Amino acid sequence: MQYPYFYRHDYPSESFVSLNVALWTEQFGAWKHFSQVAEAMALTQLSLMGCKNLNSLKRIVKLKGLQWLVLSDTGVTNLSPLAACSALEELWLDNTGVTDVSPLAACSALESLYLNNTGVMDVNLLAACSTLREIHLNNTGVTDVSLLAASSALEWLNLSNTGVTDVSMLQREGLTIIGVKEE
Repeated sequence: MQYPYFYRHDYPSESFVSLNVALWTEQFGAWKHFSQVAEAMALTQLSLMGCKNLNSLKRIVKLKGLQWLVLSDTGVTNLSPLAACSALEELWLDNTGVTDVSPLAACSALESLYLNNTGVMDVNLLAACSTLREIHLNNTGVTDVSLLAASSALEWLNLSNTGVTDVSMLQREGLTIIGVKEE
């Protein structure tokens, strides 16, 4: 089955603002044509959710204006290329093999981060993200969030099914914390 409108070359690059390729899978040759989409520098939103064969972010970093990126349910494990995505505001990494989020400390515009069901164990380096408003850590190996106390913009923290038991250093007005196990 062909979807020729995915492969048209006559679309002006500025016409792309948002792209959801959840159904645009490997079987339709999506990745060999992705470089054409990457040339659309005006692209600000991209969903690659469910693209299981996606394991490299090299092409995505060409999208300098990217503000919203969904990589949930993909094969992504290495976030290093995302350090170059300075405009990134919202990032979804649920159900991936991601374990190291340290490259995200360079994402100075990051506001929302979804890390549910990942192998992430340490998020303290995210304190460097001064604009981070919400972090979702449901079903991760995180046990310590003490350094996030320095994140004054933080408004929402989901710690459901984590090993975090002490959030006393985070208690302040304007911050909602859910899912903390008490010992």
